[in-house]
Amino acid sequence: MNSKVTFYIPDYGKLADIDLIKRNVILAKRIKDEGIGEVINSRCATDNEVLLFHTNRYIDALKTGYPSELADSGQPWYETMYEDRKKCAGAVLDAVDDSLVNGISGALCLSGHHALPDQGGAISVLNEIGIGIMYAKNKVNKIIMLDLDMHFSNGTTIGISNVEDVFLFDYHGHASNFSHPDTPHLFRNLSEEPYGGFYLNMLRKELPRVIDQFQPSLCIYLSGMDVYRGSSNAKLFLSERDIELREEFVFNQFAERKIPIAYMHGGGYFSEETASNFHYITAKAAVDAFINFYTGAD
Repeated sequence: MNSKVTFYIPDYGKLADIDLIKRNVILAKRIKDEGIGEVINSRCATDNEVLLFHTNRYIDALKTGYPSELADSGQPWYETMYEDRKKCAGAVLDAVDDSLVNGISGALCLSGHHALPDQGGAISVLNEIGIGIMYAKNKVNKIIMLDLDMHFSNGTTIGISNVEDVFLFDYHGHASNFSHPDTPHLFRNLSEEPYGGFYLNMLRKELPRVIDQFQPSLCIYLSGMDVYRGSSNAKLFLSERDIELREEFVFNQFAERKIPIAYMHGGGYFSEETASNFHYITAKAAVDAFINFYTGAD
C-alpha cells in the first residue's frame, strides 16, 4: 500500500489554460507543493476501453469529425479531441486501479456524465465515469456510482440502465433527460430544499443505508462543486463549510468500511482559482480519510 494518496492528471498539453481544465493544473501544483499526495501523469484509455460504454459509430465520428452532428454533440469538434478525451478517461481508469490496491485515489479531470453511449451532451464528449464503471465491472463484484454534481447524471444513467450489480446514487438540483433505470438507484432532486442543512441531513441518513444494504466493492465518486451557492448557475445553495462537511462524510463512510473509492470532479462555474480551491477541499478530505483509516492499517 502507498504511503500517500495518488492523484492522476492527464497530459493536458495545450489545453492546460482552458477554463474547466486549468483548475486541475492549479490543483495538481498545490497538491505537490504542499506534499499532501503524489501526482502522476495518467495513461491514455484504449479504444476498447472507451467501447465499454460508447458505440463504434460515435467513436468514429469523434475520430473523423463526421457526421458533424455527432462529432460536435458534446463540444465543437477539433482534430485531437478524441485523443484528448481518452487521456481523461485514462486518469479515471488509473484512479480505479489505484483505489483497488490502496483504498483511495483521485482523477484530476471532469466526469463527462452528460455524454450518452451514442453521442455527447452538455460539454461532455466522453462519459469518463461511465467508462470507469464498465471497466471496473471486470474487476469487482458490485459498484456504487455516487454523483453529487448539481446536474443529474443523465448520460451515465442511460448508459448504465441495465447493468447488473451497479447502484446509482444521485443528488441534484437540476435534471434534463431524466429517467428511472432498471439498475438499482436513489435519485433525489433537492431544488425544493436547496440549502446545506437539509442536503447534509439527507445524505447522512441515506448514504450509509445504501452502502450497508448494497454492500459495494467499489465507489466511483463524482464530486461536483456547482452545488455551491456562489456558482453562476446555482440551483442548490451549499456553503463552503457545507461542502467541506459533505466531502469529509463521503470519504469517511467508505474508508471506515474499507470500501475503495475513486473520485473525479464535476462542475463548478466560477473562476479557475476559486474552482481549484474547492477541488482542494475534496483532495484534502480524501487524504485525511486515507490517513485516518488506511495509514498503519493491517
